[in-house]
Amino acid sequence: MIKIKGYSDSDLKYIQDNYANKTNNELSSFLGKSVNSIQYAAGKMGLIKQPHKPWTKEEDEYLINNYIQLSSKQIADYLGRTVQSINARRDDLGLIRHENWTISEINYIKENYLDMSHKEMGLHINRSPGSVRAKCFDLNLYKKETPWEDWELQFVKDNYMNMTRKEIAEYLHRSQDAVQVKASRMGLKKYPYYCDYHYFDEIDTEEKAYWLGFLTADGWISKNEKTGAGVVGIELQHGDIKHLKKFNKSLGGNYMITDRWRPCTLSPNPNKLNHMCVIRIFSIIMYDTLVELGFSNNKSYDFTIPNIRHDLIRHYLRGYFDGDGCFCLSNKSFGVSFITASERLNDDIINICKLNNIDIHDYSYIDDYGIIIHRPTINKNSDKIQLLDYMYKDCSIYLDRKYKKYLKAKQKYDSQDGLAA
Repeated sequence: MIKIKGYSDSDLKYIQDNYANKTNNELSSFLGKSVNSIQYAAGKMGLIKQPHKPWTKEEDEYLINNYIQLSSKQIADYLGRTVQSINARRDDLGLIRHENWTISEINYIKENYLDMSHKEMGLHINRSPGSVRAKCFDLNLYKKETPWEDWELQFVKDNYMNMTRKEIAEYLHRSQDAVQVKASRMGLKKYPYYCDYHYFDEIDTEEKAYWLGFLTADGWISKNEKTGAGVVGIELQHGDIKHLKKFNKSLGGNYMITDRWRPCTLSPNPNKLNHMCVIRIFSIIMYDTLVELGFSNNKSYDFTIPNIRHDLIRHYLRGYFDGDGCFCLSNKSFGVSFITASERLNDDIINICKLNNIDIHDYSYIDDYGIIIHRPTINKNSDKIQLLDYMYKDCSIYLDRKYKKYLKAKQKYDSQDGLAA
């Protein structure tokens, strides 16, 4: 076989076997060579394409009758020819896909271009959107956009993340392109992640009450005043990553859960790091809802239980306890307490316990930063079990490791002998 620089014997054999029934572009893509290089190699080997198959009268008639309604590919598939062959034959026959514009078509565009899209006008006069757009350009017909009002801009800002551009456009009576351009100029971007951003609008289920309590303990909110973007986040030790997955699932979300290492503030070793997992929900809607429920950047020091249904209080309390409750259980000790820097939340927890005939005491201390920390604590084992039952009995969502401790505590202390103080 002839030798050609840059081609192996197998390359040349492939060209030789397929030159007659494959295009040069196809050979080029398969071998990773340029089209000119393929043509050069074929010429060196004396290869020629098969002669063109003559067009029959029936094929010409089919092309003449269908070239306007069907695409070249559709006609090619029907006739068993290439698209290039169809286009070349159409040119030979002098077939122009689009006829000259009529006066009535031009008048229709002039009368409707302000109120209809190019696609809508094209459907009415049987023209493509691109053809209508080009004719509008030729006729110097441009839509003059009505100035945006403040309420419209606010609507886009509030709903861009949880409504489609089509829905926003229909509500504002503007085009989707106009909405997209305006959103882009406002710095709004669609994220590939989503969830039910209105999840906390109404606290009417066990799960919502629980996660509201958990956010009170281990959640945070933040707002960028410059862009107006809001963020809701939770950060836990990496061993509790399954709990963040539960949160994501409850919200119907697909947000990423990331991890990071950060210095351990409780260790005297400055080099000790904790492995953490984090979820961040980017939503000004959820941010604003939580603010209405009492959240703030300073919630740790000034928070109270929101006004939710009485039957959901225990689920809220369990959520808070799973986040900021202390539950010690070993062969020698059994401890149950809460911790908070908010005096109002401390009072709420104590009142809930007293309403359920649970004896609880407030132990307060000042930490290394001069902050008063409240630690409402239960002393009697019987009251500890009673509180744990109140929070965990017949519940469907919880932090797994604390729920397992609850079951062990029940097994060990929930008896007449074990309930001794």
